[in-house]
Amino acid sequence: MPGLLEANTGQRVIFLPEDALKSVDAKSTSMKEEDAKSTVRIIKLPRKGSPALFLVNSETKKMYELMCFGEPNRSWFIGDLVLEDGSVIVSTPVNPVFIILPYLIKAERNVPLENLLEDSEYPNLYEIASLSDGLAHVAKQLGDPELNVWKYDQDKCLNWLQERVEKVKSVLDAQKIDLSGGATSLIYQANVKASSVEYTRYALGIVSEYLPQELADSLAAKLNLPEPEKPAAKRQSEGRPGGNEPPNKKIKHEGPTEDYTKNGKKDKNKEAELNAKQKALAKSAEGTKSIMSFFKKK
Repeated sequence: MPGLLEANTGQRVIFLPEDALKSVDAKSTSMKEEDAKSTVRIIKLPRKGSPALFLVNSETKKMYELMCFGEPNRSWFIGDLVLEDGSVIVSTPVNPVFIILPYLIKAERNVPLENLLEDSEYPNLYEIASLSDGLAHVAKQLGDPELNVWKYDQDKCLNWLQERVEKVKSVLDAQKIDLSGGATSLIYQANVKASSVEYTRYALGIVSEYLPQELADSLAAKLNLPEPEKPAAKRQSEGRPGGNEPPNKKIKHEGPTEDYTKNGKKDKNKEAELNAKQKALAKSAEGTKSIMSFFKKK
């Protein structure tokens, strides 16, 4: 549902799932304003090494990445209100495990998860420690469960990530997502459907957006996908080395065939020759009368 996001830059339009602001209480369809301020927050978290904004609901233990889409010269009209910033913020559910994974991989000692997620650059990172119910898929728990200590397990992690890729692939396949890369109308249905391998490769790219590069490479190796097919080579031109067909006939060029450059030189020589004759005649005519003088009245 569309809503307004209050931020330092002013009001913004954001689209959220219906349950993003809901309480876990079955009798309550939405939170009260005072409860929402304490349980629903927008915090900055690392996404593949770069900062990104996430909406976190600590009561429902769900997290959504906020992505901004905008074009120049666009505004929003909401009732009597005009929002100068015409961009729109879209939310996407994200498993908190993807955010915690890099810290588990780089951990040099076994410490409680809250301590592991201490990062001066992201002071609110510790808040997602309570959302991480899926750490058992990528790590082994050590000691008393109340200590919340985890050790990264690469084999478990790769198996779990492979399942994520298969789930994304099934969604792409079910919705018949066009992977041709061209701008196609949603009404138009292409006759050529992407293959299973192409959907898997595309799903891998989506999942890898949240993984460290080394882990993404390991996942790609585990999937063992064939190399993308190269575009068909163009047929060799006739007459080129290696061609199977006889050489081309000499192309007949249409248009003038004379060399106007040479003709231009000849014209200049003729012009120079005429000028010389005219000078000679003028010199010989010196002291003679014009022929018209004989017809003048005396």
